[in-house]
Amino acid sequence: MEIRTFRPGLEEAVVSLWNRCVRGCYATGPLDVESFAASVLAKKYYDPDGLLVAFDQGRPVAFVHAGFKSSDWIQPDCRMGTLSMVAVEEDYLKDGEATVAEAVRYLFRRGAKQVEAFTIDFPRTPFYNGLYGGELAGMDEEHSRGLELMRRCRFNISNGALIMVCELADEAAFVPPAEGLQLRIGDWQSPLLGRSPAECYGIPEPVRRASLVNLDGEEKGGITFWQLDRYNRASGDHLAVVSHVGVAPELQGTGAAVWLQQEVHKILRGEGAERVGLGTGASNGRAVSFYRKLGYQPLKTAYSFHLDWRRYGDFA
Repeated sequence: MEIRTFRPGLEEAVVSLWNRCVRGCYATGPLDVESFAASVLAKKYYDPDGLLVAFDQGRPVAFVHAGFKSSDWIQPDCRMGTLSMVAVEEDYLKDGEATVAEAVRYLFRRGAKQVEAFTIDFPRTPFYNGLYGGELAGMDEEHSRGLELMRRCRFNISNGALIMVCELADEAAFVPPAEGLQLRIGDWQSPLLGRSPAECYGIPEPVRRASLVNLDGEEKGGITFWQLDRYNRASGDHLAVVSHVGVAPELQGTGAAVWLQQEVHKILRGEGAERVGLGTGASNGRAVSFYRKLGYQPLKTAYSFHLDWRRYGDFA
């Protein structure tokens, strides 16, 4: 078995492995070389030394992509290492384990003080986001051999995100929010950077923000939403996505959040979407209950991991 850092000419090997091995809770596919080049290789923070491919007698059997989180969504923070994708062929777990170990060593050499994997605080993991349709890019519970590989590499589960999907059938009418509030729809930009999702997240589709604003123009609630132009493996169709759902504390319990969500559903349904997905903390019972009342049903769970600091010496 030989482990190589990514270099031009290995595109087909990585794409082929992805399509054979990666499921992903929001993974869209099948991946092609052009999408891989645009969503990964063209990113300005991309480092080929962090993308490792394992070969057995010249055939690719595993790859791991290591990188760094970012505190400002743009510049990598080399103290916070992350593995954002792994893929391993059946019967090659040992090769996958060796590739993960080499990726962790790469992160430590670059100055990482902590190492996580499939971290859910999207978009602060700056790789592969363009290949996912949803906000939460954790490791799918059905990821082929993925959970077993992370366990063998001494990673512990940090968090679980519950992926939920709602059929966009006609909904009952709800009382709109209090007088003095109105709905405003606009293109989404990062409130921190003023940048588009294509720049921040790597999402190629147009992203909009539905805001609940008062008479002074202050946002008192909002939902970010978009349609997927790419086929979504999790749902079997072109799933619409909502994220960053919330209302101000004084509006909680008034029905404003329900009304806001249903207005977005109405827009998506009018544009031809048949179902919409979102992610929420698997242990957040209040949020799960809220979404169930709106018609959302659990689809699957995605996990993030952390490397036990007591095992760092194993990768020296």
